[in-house]
Amino acid sequence: MMFDGPWTSWKKFDKEHRDAMWEHFNGLYVWPEEIDVLPRKEAYESAMVAKFGDDTSCHPLLDNEIWCDVSRGVKKGRIYGFGFVSDPSSFLEGTSSTITSQEVVYERVRNEMRGEIDAKAAEMEAKHQQMREEMDAKVAAIDAKQQQIDAKYEAMEKMYAALQNMMRN
Repeated sequence: MMFDGPWTSWKKFDKEHRDAMWEHFNGLYVWPEEIDVLPRKEAYESAMVAKFGDDTSCHPLLDNEIWCDVSRGVKKGRIYGFGFVSDPSSFLEGTSSTITSQEVVYERVRNEMRGEIDAKAAEMEAKHQQMREEMDAKVAAIDAKQQQIDAKYEAMEKMYAALQNMMRN
């Protein structure tokens, strides 16, 4: 397919040609995620299998040493996926406590979820308070209207009573 001039509009191409060009583009273009993330993931998984065996249920969620090797090590105090690490040696060696990496990840996820739940609860409480204030304002407006109606009704009753007195006299 050849083009002799500039495209005036993508919409002017019929769907069949647009789809064909898109498929051609997808075949040629290598997405950045494929270049960077997928090879690291595959290398990490194969290194985990080599170190811990084929049973993935026995693998820790994160092995700092393998991750550091796969992500090309510590560069300028940074580790890919973790950002700045103040003490790379403590990251690589892990902590001296008996907490496993699964427990650390579990605790981190639990804290993140707790934070998200607390934020959602605060948001819902703020909306609830706003709705309560709006309802209170509407109730106050209705009460004011009712007082006006009651006052007008009383005035009409007085006028009606006065009219009845006039008619009796």
